[in-house]
Amino acid sequence: MKQNNYFYTSSSAKDIITLVNPKYTDIYKYKKCKRKLKYIGNTNKKFTHGKIYQSSNFNGTTYIIKFKKKEKVIGYTFFERLS
Repeated sequence: MKQNNYFYTSSSAKDIITLVNPKYTDIYKYKKCKRKLKYIGNTNKKFTHGKIYQSSNFNGTTYIIKFKKKEKVIGYTFFERLS
């Protein structure tokens, strides 16, 4: 079911937060973050369940992981943090 309400999109939430308090403009900005992460999601074309990956950046909700010379963005809930 498609959600048409503006308040249910994450980008809208970011806009509202920064509108209320501009000091949070960079709240979801990626920061360098090298961590070993064990993938606990379902195996798919990009990630294998149980395999360990290395993150390069994190913004509080998603990691950037180098995968086959490309960067992939994926939510932190798919990983168990090892370091």
